[in-house]
Amino acid sequence: MPTVDILEAKSSLSRLIEAVEAGAETEIIIARNGRPVARLVPPSIVARPPGRRRRRRSGDRPSA
Repeated sequence: MPTVDILEAKSSLSRLIEAVEAGAETEIIIARNGRPVARLVPPSIVARPPGRRRRRRSGDRPSA
Protein backbone atom coordinates (compact mmCIF):
# COMPACT_ATOMS: atom_id res chain seq x y z
CA MET A 1 0.00 0.00 0.00
CA PRO A 2 2.23 2.81 -1.22
CA THR A 3 1.62 6.43 -0.34
CA VAL A 4 2.15 9.14 -2.94
CA ASP A 5 2.03 12.91 -2.63
CA ILE A 6 -0.70 14.79 -4.51
CA LEU A 7 1.80 16.34 -6.91
CA GLU A 8 3.20 12.90 -7.81
CA ALA A 9 -0.32 11.46 -8.14
CA LYS A 10 -1.30 14.29 -10.45
CA SER A 11 1.71 13.82 -12.70
CA SER A 12 1.48 10.01 -12.82
CA LEU A 13 -2.22 9.30 -12.41
CA SER A 14 -2.38 7.02 -15.47
CA ARG A 15 0.46 4.88 -14.14
CA LEU A 16 -1.15 4.65 -10.69
CA ILE A 17 -4.51 3.66 -12.18
CA GLU A 18 -2.82 1.00 -14.32
CA ALA A 19 -1.10 -0.44 -11.24
CA VAL A 20 -4.41 -0.74 -9.37
CA GLU A 21 -6.24 -2.01 -12.45
CA ALA A 22 -3.62 -4.72 -13.10
CA GLY A 23 -3.68 -5.82 -9.46
CA ALA A 24 -0.06 -4.82 -8.84
CA GLU A 25 -1.36 -2.64 -5.99
CA THR A 26 -4.59 -3.21 -4.08
CA GLU A 27 -4.68 0.34 -2.76
CA ILE A 28 -2.71 3.55 -3.22
CA ILE A 29 -2.94 6.28 -0.60
CA ILE A 30 -2.76 9.88 -1.83
CA ALA A 31 -1.41 12.32 0.76
CA ARG A 32 -1.23 16.08 1.16
CA ASN A 33 1.64 17.29 3.33
CA GLY A 34 2.18 13.73 4.54
CA ARG A 35 -1.44 13.26 5.68
CA PRO A 36 -3.66 10.73 3.84
CA VAL A 37 -6.54 12.43 2.02
CA ALA A 38 -7.71 9.84 -0.54
CA ARG A 39 -7.46 6.19 -1.55
CA LEU A 40 -7.18 4.83 -5.08
CA VAL A 41 -8.79 1.38 -5.10
CA PRO A 42 -10.41 -0.87 -7.72
CA PRO A 43 -14.20 -0.47 -8.04
CA SER A 44 -14.89 -3.94 -6.61
CA ILE A 45 -13.61 -2.79 -3.21
CA VAL A 46 -15.97 0.18 -2.94
CA ALA A 47 -19.07 -1.43 -4.47
CA ARG A 48 -22.21 -0.94 -2.41
CA PRO A 49 -23.83 -4.01 -0.91
CA PRO A 50 -26.89 -5.26 -2.85
CA GLY A 51 -30.10 -3.52 -1.89
CA ARG A 52 -28.37 -0.38 -0.64
CA ARG A 53 -29.02 2.78 -2.62
CA ARG A 54 -27.68 6.26 -2.25
CA ARG A 55 -30.13 8.47 -0.43
CA ARG A 56 -31.20 11.52 -2.38
CA ARG A 57 -30.67 14.87 -0.78
CA SER A 58 -33.07 17.70 -1.28
CA GLY A 59 -32.08 19.45 -4.46
CA ASP A 60 -30.84 16.28 -6.18
CA ARG A 61 -32.62 15.71 -9.44
CA PRO A 62 -33.85 12.21 -10.26
CA SER A 63 -31.87 10.56 -13.05
CA ALA A 64 -33.54 10.19 -16.43
